[in-house]
Amino acid sequence: MKKIYSILLLFAFFVGCKEEDKVQIGGSDTYTPPVISEGPSTDSVYVFEKDSAENTFTTMSWSAANFGVSTQVNYNIAVTVEGYEGVGNAGQATGPATSITLTQKAVNEQIIAVTGIVTEAALDTFNVTLSVVASMSNESVLEANTTSEGRVVKIFPYFEAPLPANKMYVRGNHNGWAENDPTTILGSAAASGGPYVGYMYLDGAFKVCTEATWSGTNYGASGDWTAVDGGLESMALDAEGGDIPNPTGSPAMFYLDTDGGTKLTVEPLSFVITGSGVASDVVMEWDPQNRVLFANTTFSDGTITFKGSDNHNLGAGENEGIVVNGGDPIEVTAGEKQLSLDLKNPASLVYYFSASIERTAPVLATPDSTTLRFAKDDKDNVIQAFSWSAAVFGEESITSYELFLGGQSIYSGTDLTVATLTTEAVNRAALDDGGSADQAGTHNLKVVANFASGAQLESDVIELTITPYQAYPTELWMTGGALGGWDWNTAYDVQLIPVANHPERFWAIVYLTAGQGGVKISPDRAWTNDFGGSDENDTTLPRVETIGGSNINVPTTGYYTIVVDYVKNQILVQEPDVYLIGQAVGSWDSENPANKFTIDNGNTKLTITKTLVDTQPIRMYTAASFNGDVWLGGGDWWQSEFNIFNGMIEYRGAGGDQTAVPATGGENVIDLNFSDNTGSISPTP
Repeated sequence: MKKIYSILLLFAFFVGCKEEDKVQIGGSDTYTPPVISEGPSTDSVYVFEKDSAENTFTTMSWSAANFGVSTQVNYNIAVTVEGYEGVGNAGQATGPATSITLTQKAVNEQIIAVTGIVTEAALDTFNVTLSVVASMSNESVLEANTTSEGRVVKIFPYFEAPLPANKMYVRGNHNGWAENDPTTILGSAAASGGPYVGYMYLDGAFKVCTEATWSGTNYGASGDWTAVDGGLESMALDAEGGDIPNPTGSPAMFYLDTDGGTKLTVEPLSFVITGSGVASDVVMEWDPQNRVLFANTTFSDGTITFKGSDNHNLGAGENEGIVVNGGDPIEVTAGEKQLSLDLKNPASLVYYFSASIERTAPVLATPDSTTLRFAKDDKDNVIQAFSWSAAVFGEESITSYELFLGGQSIYSGTDLTVATLTTEAVNRAALDDGGSADQAGTHNLKVVANFASGAQLESDVIELTITPYQAYPTELWMTGGALGGWDWNTAYDVQLIPVANHPERFWAIVYLTAGQGGVKISPDRAWTNDFGGSDENDTTLPRVETIGGSNINVPTTGYYTIVVDYVKNQILVQEPDVYLIGQAVGSWDSENPANKFTIDNGNTKLTITKTLVDTQPIRMYTAASFNGDVWLGGGDWWQSEFNIFNGMIEYRGAGGDQTAVPATGGENVIDLNFSDNTGSISPTP
């Protein structure tokens, strides 16, 4: 509860214990207090932010205090907040210094401590008083204090709830597979080890990771989900496992529980607001922008809890704004309000009220046909129109509507109807969404409304059954004078490798001889449908060329990575970037320079000498990018992975995980010869 503070607290905060063998020198009415000469403006509102916490907030200067004796004087910057009891200490200076520089963080921490704020929802613009408290003490004189006049400033602080010290990270489709994301974690109350638990909204595949980056152990699926009692699903985990699929196949809130490496159990939840404070149970919706559950409803005087299942009924915690499982009902007052539930931090589950906001999601009209079969001959034809109703989010203006087929955006604009989509565009989206050529598959169609503030509202999904045609070739081949001759089906042609999860993309590392006319590419392994680049005289590196009829040339003889992308309609040419990654080298960081192969064109090989961890699997891949646009590698390094089996390089291509190749501990030399696809892994003598 807020209480009015007293200036006496400033003295109580800094006064030490009385010692009878010391003498009192003067009194507060005889001391000369410091006078602030420099500090923050009293006319401004200062907004503190986590990202700028270490930035300087202000430099405070003051005149020296005088206690009537010659002794060292200490100065502390006292922080009090109007309407709250308590005083904080933002910093200390020791005489003769009479100034101090304060960071946003130093002052923010004291504001949060004094106000007792435990949720972001409680943040406000506070009247904060900064005062200089001078104190002196020596062996014979009792401690004495005198305080300057306060300087009152308006500050809007930030709040950052402490995360569990012992935690694991869940990366996946729900957070764009982003590293260093503290909002998708599981926490453990134990100092080390599990269980690690937490609530999380999942809308696709994911992994459970020991570190904030991919440098740690990243646990994936080992087998399939298995139903257990109480509506739960369980799965075994494996450090080398693939992506863990969404347990229900649909976006939902889940409760996750893992022992930290061998087993994961999840429970799907559907939260409602229940209790005497609502006329009937109110289903909570998902806010993808703020990643919170919310509901706009009319409350009456009474109590509520947040019920996700019989196992999860969240009520009042020890502090206002905090909920815990099994907590007492929360008191609410009557009125039209928005109630939000933020479950991102397992150490601090919070709720907060705000003004009710009108939210009307777009409603996607059922299309004329929900079963579509495409033919390549019709690729330029416009398919049926899709339409939806207008969305509303308070008074905010709409910036765009985006139509998605699965995870693929097929339209973005402000119209409520799109009647310009071609067969080719939707066919490509169906393939990129996991569809297979000439096979009927189910794809979710939805529209997302984007507002000026970044808020989003989504329609319900409509299932479409689509049979796409084969939009991309299943094979690509390369031949040319740079490879030794212009003949197909001979030693002079090279097959390009498909990129996993990208049927539109192929790559190869090839040894090319300069000045011999370059190379061309064909899906037919013949002089039909063949293509090259857009400028046979362009040999700059790296470079991207539009697919065209010109030969692809290189500046000097040696190894090159060539990537073809049918969606981009481009070809990338660069020198090879090949890396080791994973437990054998003690790092999951992609494109780690310490794990990069050296190009040895003189001996037609790429080579690396590296100390490997015994028995751990060796993994290697090709990376390629242009002006920041990643074509191969990055977080999806496994899509261009390969390894050495019985002296031969074998490529993952569009297939699944390759058989593990365990390392022999100690220093090893790895050689790769892409001209004949041979390789070796040899411990050094």
